[in-house]
Amino acid sequence: MSEPEPPAWTIYAREPERVVAGSSSGADLEGWRHTEPTPWVLGLIVSAFGVAFGAMLMLGLYALIGSFARWAGLVAVFIVGPAIGWTLWDFRFRPVWRWIVWGSLTGLLAGIGSAVALFALGR
Repeated sequence: MSEPEPPAWTIYAREPERVVAGSSSGADLEGWRHTEPTPWVLGLIVSAFGVAFGAMLMLGLYALIGSFARWAGLVAVFIVGPAIGWTLWDFRFRPVWRWIVWGSLTGLLAGIGSAVALFALGR
């Protein structure tokens, strides 16, 4: 059985240069990482919490700043939302973080859309 192809975004060192931290033999765990199954059920649950948290964060920010001036709440949402998304974007290919990132980004987009809708409705 041949090893699966590595993802396009990874860079691999030559076989003699591979060392796992803490291993005396220098054995590589790449085979283990590629054969581990993807935890879809738990990942989607984590993503659902990320969606809820991101959307509530944006709506809470809009409500807080919008209580002083409606347009300031919308400006705050358009500044904070992309800033959080930009920060999370680097973690999108990490095994555990990808669920958190994609859920949070979806929630941020939903929250920004909801804030725009609330602004348009005059609330």
